[in-house]
Amino acid sequence: MASSESSGSPLVLVVESGLGLAEEVESGLRRLAGSRVRCRSTREFHSAVELARQLQPDGCVLELTDDLPRLRSLAAELQAVAPRMKLVAAFRSEDFPPETSESALMIQAIRAGIQDFLRRPIALQDLSELFERIARQRVAAAATLGALVSFVSNKGGVGKSTMAVNAAVGVAMRRPERVLLVDCSIQMGVCATLLDLRPATTLHDALRQRDRLDETLLRQLAAPHESGLDLLAAPATAAQAAEIDAAFISQLLTLARRTYDIVIVDTFPLLDGIVMAALDLSTRAYVVLENVVPTLIGGAAFIQLLKQLGFGPDVVRVVLNQYTTAAGNPSLADTERRLELPIDFVIPAHRKIQSAANLGRPFILSASRWWQPGKGMLPLVTDIDSLRAAGEREASASVGSSSPTDRSAAPREWSRTGSSPSSNPGTTVNSQSGPNNAPRSTDADFGEDS
Repeated sequence: MASSESSGSPLVLVVESGLGLAEEVESGLRRLAGSRVRCRSTREFHSAVELARQLQPDGCVLELTDDLPRLRSLAAELQAVAPRMKLVAAFRSEDFPPETSESALMIQAIRAGIQDFLRRPIALQDLSELFERIARQRVAAAATLGALVSFVSNKGGVGKSTMAVNAAVGVAMRRPERVLLVDCSIQMGVCATLLDLRPATTLHDALRQRDRLDETLLRQLAAPHESGLDLLAAPATAAQAAEIDAAFISQLLTLARRTYDIVIVDTFPLLDGIVMAALDLSTRAYVVLENVVPTLIGGAAFIQLLKQLGFGPDVVRVVLNQYTTAAGNPSLADTERRLELPIDFVIPAHRKIQSAANLGRPFILSASRWWQPGKGMLPLVTDIDSLRAAGEREASASVGSSSPTDRSAAPREWSRTGSSPSSNPGTTVNSQSGPNNAPRSTDADFGEDS
């Protein structure tokens, strides 16, 4: 389930004690031209708190009654689990006893934590203005959230975890103690091994502390690495891993975005609920492939599936790992033709990468722009590092606009029109203009011993 903070569409939770409020809000949304606001509703107190915890809505509409203790209790719990959510009270004057002062009741509601009001029956203009206020608040809050990126693949053995670990270390060297790596390959996580760490706590410990998990506790549960990176490792056993579900991953990663500048997620090569929870929250998803024909065929289908699920070219980047021209492997141009899309980053095969993995010492710690694997890795690190600053600039520029940014509005497209990838192959192969289009060397430079 996607968190509202990751999506272009605002989410509103409606908590009603009787029938009619949710239907009234949804009816108004349908009548609002161009509205992309999503709505979820519940009539249960505890369900409302759990939905707020999992979904992190932008707003919550409650029914205002003269039961102020209940309103105060519910508002407090909702604010505890979703502090950025705007609390709105909807009311009908005729629902109150004649002796009840409407203004006095609203003052008490404000003291209980209510931030806005809707008079029922809800006027379309009032609803439109409310969502404009929620959108402005949402855009302003986005500047304080860290970027989240996921490394995904359609099969194992392509070096996805190696890419995730080295990218995380590279970004952490630029942002010490402000980058978190989360090993969401919960059954077979290897991030701790690749970092030569033996964490005392894992994702399972975070799950056990779910009800009291906050920014401070999250940092305490993460294992520090010498590079300045924090790691939240995969569970130690399969039995522990089985207890972790997508709802918890969504809650954890949403909290992580409020705690760190950048969150990097390694995933299992399978589109299950946990991987989808990570993707739903991702600013960017790096699909890791290698230039072996069966892998490319499966990879092309995997990328098309991601596109069907709503993760298009503005979100997805392609990383060609372990690239080699040996044994008749497809060239860069052939690889792009088979994928029918551009490759963004190329990491050449090199025996020292395997040696670094065996030693638990990420190769990026000693990489340089002159060493071919480092030459391919450094633009990837820069791409990830730039996401946080770019998000802050976009949020700042968007303040005052009532329309939140939508993924579909991004200009990047999967097209090679206007360039010929075969004429200029190299380290960063995105044919689109942008920060990743560094000068590139030729295929001949990508020997395994370069």
